[in-house]
Amino acid sequence: MDCPNCETELEKRDVEWVELNRCPTCKGHWFDDHELGKLKDLAGTGLNLMDSELWRHPDRFVASPARSHCPRCDNGMVVIDYDNTGIEVDFCTECKGVWLDRWEFEIIFAALTEEFLKNTQFFRSEG
Repeated sequence: MDCPNCETELEKRDVEWVELNRCPTCKGHWFDDHELGKLKDLAGTGLNLMDSELWRHPDRFVASPARSHCPRCDNGMVVIDYDNTGIEVDFCTECKGVWLDRWEFEIIFAALTEEFLKNTQFFRSEG
């Protein structure tokens, strides 16, 4: 599978039980359908940053054609400006995969980490 931005072959990496496909050149990440939701589940159920099913709340996003093609099925993707996250994701309407550029993934992963720490009993302060 090749990167939709720079056409470099994507590398496979495991994060817990989620297999990520990462571009070694531009550092973007490909998530197959439901993989983003699996990462969300690692952080706990209270995370509202991004739904794993992006089409679930059509009133919360604006979609426009993307300039890239899906690395999984080669269909044209759409760019989704999702809610108030400030993040635009490339989404394949055919296979439901998501492409996140380097900084988009890092913002989401930082939010997931923060939410995980808030939801983990060990890190909660006792009052």
